[in-house]
Amino acid sequence: MKKIILFAILLNALSVSLPAQSVLINFHGTVSRYGDTPEGDLFSDGTFLYGMTYFGGINDKGVIFKVKPDGTAYDTVMSFNLTNGRFPAGGLISDGTFLYGMTKAGGVNDAGIVFKVKPDGTGYADLHDFDLSTDGNTPVASLVSDGTFLYGMTFGGGAFNAGIIFKIMPDGTGYSIIHDFPLTGSGIASNGSLIFDGTYLYGLTPNGGISNNGGVFRIKPDGTGFTHIYNSNTADGNHPRGSLISDGTYLYGMAYGGGALGYGTIFKVKPDGTGYSVLHSFASGSDGKFPFASLAFGGNYLYGMTQYGGTSNEGTIFKVKKDGTGYLKLRDLVPSTSSGSKPGGSFISDGTFLYATSTEGGSYSKGTVFQYQYTQYCSGLYSTVYDSTLNNFTLTVNDTSTVDLASGYFWDFGDGTTSTLANPSHTYTVDTVYNVCMRIYRSESGDSCTYCDSIGKDYLGNIIRSSGFTINVYNPNVTTGISQHADEPGISVYPNPSGGIFIVHGNSIAKIEIYNLLGDLIYSGSGFKQEASAEINISNHPEGIYFMRIYDGVNAYTRKVILR
Repeated sequence: MKKIILFAILLNALSVSLPAQSVLINFHGTVSRYGDTPEGDLFSDGTFLYGMTYFGGINDKGVIFKVKPDGTAYDTVMSFNLTNGRFPAGGLISDGTFLYGMTKAGGVNDAGIVFKVKPDGTGYADLHDFDLSTDGNTPVASLVSDGTFLYGMTFGGGAFNAGIIFKIMPDGTGYSIIHDFPLTGSGIASNGSLIFDGTYLYGLTPNGGISNNGGVFRIKPDGTGFTHIYNSNTADGNHPRGSLISDGTYLYGMAYGGGALGYGTIFKVKPDGTGYSVLHSFASGSDGKFPFASLAFGGNYLYGMTQYGGTSNEGTIFKVKKDGTGYLKLRDLVPSTSSGSKPGGSFISDGTFLYATSTEGGSYSKGTVFQYQYTQYCSGLYSTVYDSTLNNFTLTVNDTSTVDLASGYFWDFGDGTTSTLANPSHTYTVDTVYNVCMRIYRSESGDSCTYCDSIGKDYLGNIIRSSGFTINVYNPNVTTGISQHADEPGISVYPNPSGGIFIVHGNSIAKIEIYNLLGDLIYSGSGFKQEASAEINISNHPEGIYFMRIYDGVNAYTRKVILR
């Protein structure tokens, strides 16, 4: 059985000439093939973005839709009709053949279903009908897989009518409840999804626990070991919603309320419940308030959205570093024809753009699918001087003719320092620089960079190599092949795509790490004794795209690899 892909990265490079935020779809519900009010996360198979709307379609019960990342080729995969489910409110996942998802209502008992369907709309199957008793009802958010079972949660039903955690095989067999949420103690089921780290499933409860403020829990796939690893409180943020994400060390999430002024928080905590800290406490309406859905990784930052706050009180887009520094509101969501408001799900990333849905706004006030450009690389704007003794570069801007220096622009060097364009130069020590992007920002708006450049390593860890006194900048917006970049010679990975076994060839190989799209380290190998080749087997992991980081003892190189 093919394994479930949680997220997939888009392989096609997108034009950097697009605006920082643009609408791909304006939902309106007046044409049968279009939906209305998208809710839940998007999913990408590398060609199309897939999502669901709560209303709209032929029967006004919601649709599954797909669209290319440039906004073209929109199509309705399926319209819900009550019998096959209605009112989907989560996202989809895929095993490479079928899409899997849930609806909040519909089915035999009008209590929600688990379903699968092929991306072309054929092969639909109702895998499970929930009921209105102890079985659970009103399933929410997305499913997750451990490679054998699908796992999910319902918001209602179960032994205490407070929701359940369940598992089911992709063919619909093997359904069982692994946990009943009580009204007190371990919490009430969340409106978010579970995540899996190979040992435990992790999730959030908005209520229950100590003081009935909700918290973070974990449970083994067989239903044992349920533990509320952290109990939320008003000071640190309470009533967490959405899903967690992981970087392999910490779990990151958001609390809908609490914090300094009661507008919610961004937090992190270790999988054993230790190390809890508040990364940001939302402070005002203009800052954004009541964070919604889940965070997403993007370079050095976590990106997310709030449901309210901002100039129109329709939500905001923000970023913050994983240590809690560098918080910045990037964009106000507004109910206009060129935007969207009230986010409907979490961001997914392709390395250049973030994609998400809004439940309101757009041309017909029925919601949108939009993209937000959060990183952009350019070259040719800078002169460079390399000091081989100090092993550092000094970069100076060559052309400021297109920049109005009086408009409040400034350099953000990515290392905690800034400079006005009156003195636009900076020195980096190469061996201490990691994930640096030189960007020009408008200080009063915080928009995505107008120009930027990189030195040292880019946001994926790719080396930006020097040749004499010139830096050859690697531009990830230029497609140079998935397994080899011209400015990183000597390293090759093949076959790519692969069924799970990859051969890595280079002048010397000291260590190899592989990360999934959630930032989790899924493989780490060393002791290759500086061999010129190594064989890596990750066939026990889900199909999808991964990042392979290869160390030669001096430098590190990153390759995108596809597991099929």
